[in-house]
Amino acid sequence: MNAALRHARALLLSGLIPAWTALAEVRPEARRPEADSEIVAILRPGATTAADRELRHLRQRAADPGADRSFIIATARRCLQRHRETADPRFLGAAMATLGAAWKEEGADPELRVLRATIRQSLHDFDAAERDLAAALARDPRHVPAWLLLANIQCVRGQWDAARQSALQLARLADPLTATTLGALIASWTGHSGPARTALERALARERFADGAVTDERRALRRWAASVLAEILDRSGEIAAAEQAYQQALTLGAADPYLLGAYADFLLDQGRAAEVPGLLDGWESVDALALRIAEATRDPDLTRRLAQRFDASRAAGERLHQREAARFELRLRRDPQAALALARDNWKIQREVADFRILAEAAVAAGDRDAIAEAAAWVQRHPIAGLPAVLNASLRSTANPAAP
Repeated sequence: MNAALRHARALLLSGLIPAWTALAEVRPEARRPEADSEIVAILRPGATTAADRELRHLRQRAADPGADRSFIIATARRCLQRHRETADPRFLGAAMATLGAAWKEEGADPELRVLRATIRQSLHDFDAAERDLAAALARDPRHVPAWLLLANIQCVRGQWDAARQSALQLARLADPLTATTLGALIASWTGHSGPARTALERALARERFADGAVTDERRALRRWAASVLAEILDRSGEIAAAEQAYQQALTLGAADPYLLGAYADFLLDQGRAAEVPGLLDGWESVDALALRIAEATRDPDLTRRLAQRFDASRAAGERLHQREAARFELRLRRDPQAALALARDNWKIQREVADFRILAEAAVAAGDRDAIAEAAAWVQRHPIAGLPAVLNASLRSTANPAAP
């Protein structure tokens, strides 16, 4: 999602992968366990960490009636940071709970509005997020995180012209690497991968020779830039260079769920599925990453657990994760009709490269000529580099059988 711009959210202390149900063995309907030893749910995928204990202490202090507003906001940001690091959806809820009444506060200051918008975009409430950002920018037109998040949402929704305008505003305010990375990402998604790659390589080269200590924030920015470059190279078919860029990104601090997922997809596309389980070891509680492990291993037990989790999510009316659900239906359940229905619903909300790819794959697999024609028309209007050659050929030949 794959949209490397989600790494920009690291700079905003937000989550990169939308909220998922906690790791749990649940079914859409109530069911009595068959044995006392049966695990009904895993409420916490691992032992409580020092970071979790620290955050619990901070939240207790923030809940005090006399807590300072700036401390409450800082604690909510820390909740979002933990969500980014772990992809645990409970940290999103913790951020909202920490804000308390401020979550619905009218006339909020730009800092609070951007924080709320960050949470809302993680929940795919893009309209509400954009309203908060518009209000924040009306009061502070030089608010860099607001412009960055707004451009992110516009890219996710396929609003390229609007994203370019936001990127231009950001370029006047942000540091060169941030502005170049955002501009390169937008350019690469709109048919200009060559110039995007050149600009980003030069910006990263300048960064390597920069003086001074590297802060955690700067390291996160470099990781985002390196991952954007990796995906540009990947979509351009420059596999060896893409591998090098992914490896560089992985060395720039602790790997986050988005980067791991992007590199896992790269390995899967290159026929290197055997490397995926080792890369994602310890991340099985994150459904998006567990999905990639299941694709790589075809482990029936993991596939069964994923099916239960996706089915339970759907039964509850949850619609945040339709792209991954469509991918599961197509690649593991082998049900292209179900995959296409989910991919179409997802396409109404998200229009990143990965969203288009699963839509096109499902349309071709289902043999749905109307959906294939729509996908082929989209590619003609919005050139997308990096689609598998077989998929491109299928779109062209099925949409226009008379074409050579």
